[in-house]
Amino acid sequence: MAKTIRLKAGESARIFHRSLSSIPMDFQFQALALGGGKPDGEIEIRGSDWIFLKSPVRQPLQEHNVVHAGFWDTFFTVSVIAHGELEVITPTRQIGSTRWIVWLVILVMVVAVIAFSLTL
Repeated sequence: MAKTIRLKAGESARIFHRSLSSIPMDFQFQALALGGGKPDGEIEIRGSDWIFLKSPVRQPLQEHNVVHAGFWDTFFTVSVIAHGELEVITPTRQIGSTRWIVWLVILVMVVAVIAFSLTL
């Protein structure tokens, strides 16, 4: 199920955010002008070089948008700034089962290290 955000001219909304993740990914979303025609607005991308923030980058809003978060973008935020009335449609993010497996493996490793430390 997709999430829809309506924006009036001059409004902005954060549509994507991630923290402490270095997995490269593409975030895709769609923007529609409510009055018809091309969407009028900008995309603001705030990323980081590991933990050091980079300057925000702005790019024109299109009907179909793709924003790339790289390996070093551990903190990453995408916002839309509307210059006209817009509808922004973002896909729902689903937490994959692999993330839970990774956390389970980390938990088991921490418990094993603690147990090993206590036996010394």
